[in-house]
Amino acid sequence: MTPVSSETCESSDVSALFQAAGDLRLPGYQPSRSLGAGRCGPRVLATRQRDGEQVVLHAVRRSLRRGVGRISGGRGSRDARRFMELVAPLRCLESSHIVPVDDVVADASSFHWLVTPYLGSADGLLTLERLRRLKDNGQLSEHETERAVEHLLAASETAHARGLAHGPIQPGEVLINRHGSLSIELYGLARRLNAGRSDSAGPPTVAELRSIAELAYTLLTGTLEAPEPYIPASRLVKRLSPRWDAWLAHALDRSRGFDSAAEARFYLPSGEGELAPAGEGADDAQRNSPRPAVRKVSLAAAVGAWRSRSTAER
Repeated sequence: MTPVSSETCESSDVSALFQAAGDLRLPGYQPSRSLGAGRCGPRVLATRQRDGEQVVLHAVRRSLRRGVGRISGGRGSRDARRFMELVAPLRCLESSHIVPVDDVVADASSFHWLVTPYLGSADGLLTLERLRRLKDNGQLSEHETERAVEHLLAASETAHARGLAHGPIQPGEVLINRHGSLSIELYGLARRLNAGRSDSAGPPTVAELRSIAELAYTLLTGTLEAPEPYIPASRLVKRLSPRWDAWLAHALDRSRGFDSAAEARFYLPSGEGELAPAGEGADDAQRNSPRPAVRKVSLAAAVGAWRSRSTAER
């Protein structure tokens, strides 16, 4: 596939379309209200008319290349077909921690819209970023953090096995449903829309795993990002498990890091593998530990609902 440039829809563009009820017309969907912008463009809450289910519409700019085709009254174009080719592999991803793309539609104003399930409640979507803001100090417990990391690594493991990657994961694109399960929204879409552009963060799978470790550091310590030079998390969090310190030190070490999502899951604090404390022969300890392939993780064992906790704290 020839790399193409892309433009995501500006929030003001959708606001202009959506100022009055009924301004936005999409076949089979009844829009209701804005849900704010995601990484790839504005989100709009809508009802799917055939079954009455609430869904999220994600606006993506029509032009993948300026001057190529137009959408007119829902009629297809060469540009629309190219967009469908970009999205097709992402629609085949099957993971309980990746938000599925259910449909792709076009309106009469030259926008493509991706349709995903609505994972929020009456007060909107709960993202990992918003959850942190609900906490007084921006911190989550060790158990909550490990559950979040476990879910994100499970999503990465599934996608990487299919040759797909998302790149660095941002907390605003991680959704939490009413059962406390995390899912990555529009997994890999931004990278595919920006195909051919250099990635300053390095290989996308490596950057993705590192970003998950950075999120873990942020959730545990309440800081905005992992500092450089690195400060052990235990210096910022009282009584933090030494296994978390070892996991974070290894995952955030640019000269080491984990080779795969499966390996990172294997060495999580409650997992089967054990890393030596940071700076104390961690490489030797890792070589002497069983490899991640022997681990069988059951996500059903994870308990608790983040939604109920966040609601209670409000």
